[in-house]
Amino acid sequence: MSSPRATATGLARRAVIAAALLSCAALAVTTDAQARACGLVGADYAHAEGGAQVRITSVRRITCKGAWRIVRTCIRHRRVRGWKARSHDDGRMVLRSRNRVIVMRGTAGGAPLCVP
Repeated sequence: MSSPRATATGLARRAVIAAALLSCAALAVTTDAQARACGLVGADYAHAEGGAQVRITSVRRITCKGAWRIVRTCIRHRRVRGWKARSHDDGRMVLRSRNRVIVMRGTAGGAPLCVP
């Protein structure tokens, strides 16, 4: 049989471990929800001369590597399967797919072909 003191110490250790795990889980959720910038992406048009370069100003619920792939496809082609493109008056171009969002601004060349 264990002593009451040993039982109390074991419970205290378990409480500390549980609190640490919960704080790590909360940190991961807030980090995933925050937007992050992914830098410059450039590509040539698929069937025409020229190309475009854009700066990805923020992404949500997608990695930078995934965002670069989607944006390169957007620059080269008229459609990106599963994504909706929209341009705003202030120069932003937004790509959306369900809850994933990519926000970009043109920096050089023409506009991406998938943005109306």
